Amino acid sequence: MDLLLPKELIHKITKSAGIKMYDLCLICKYFNQLPKKFMIIDISRYPKIKDKHLIGLTTLTSLKLERNRKISDETIIKLTNLTRLSLFENSIISDQGIIQPTNLTSLNLERNKTITNKGLQSLVKLTSLSLANNGIITDDGITNLTQLTNLDISFYNMITNRGLKNFTNLTCLSLCFNDRITDNGISNLINLRYIDICFTYKITKEITTKLPNFISFR
Repeated sequence: MDLLLPKELIHKITKSAGIKMYDLCLICKYFNQLPKKFMIIDISRYPKIKDKHLIGLTTLTSLKLERNRKISDETIIKLTNLTRLSLFENSIISDQGIIQPTNLTSLNLERNKTITNKGLQSLVKLTSLSLANNGIITDDGITNLTQLTNLDISFYNMITNRGLKNFTNLTCLSLCFNDRITDNGISNLINLRYIDICFTYKITKEITTKLPNFISFR
């Protein structure tokens, strides 16, 4: 028998799908087959959702687990088709969980204290990464992520100039309130187009004249 989803999630699915369904089992089957009708799940809005509700949705491509206190590694390991994942302030998912979704292209680790360098290093398909207010990930954790085009290292974090030297594909960089990165750190980012240096005092506007594709500050 198909596992019934929480009522509030069923309502969201049917509303997004644009069709009428009254058989709850059919709704579960529909969601398993066509998850793109409902790509992002913000767990904070559906407090009754547990591992058992998500673990079978193996074609899910986008998932928000912000401030998650219920969904575990057991579920994330099974969701191998995920391309977008947010673990903002997530205290449950560990390195073991994110190593398996190797198709991830976007990952939010803002204020995350459970994912370490070991878990991040293998996600070489990432093109977008947020490490804002992340005091765990260091240069060693991002060295292999050379496909990144969008990187947020705002506020407190451990990334230094050394960590940025290989990111020649980077087009957008956020350094808001960052006190570690200097002009030397971004001088090799030849494809950089946009940069946020709000309340950042170690980056000068003069350095952008050496970046051939630079467009504007944000």
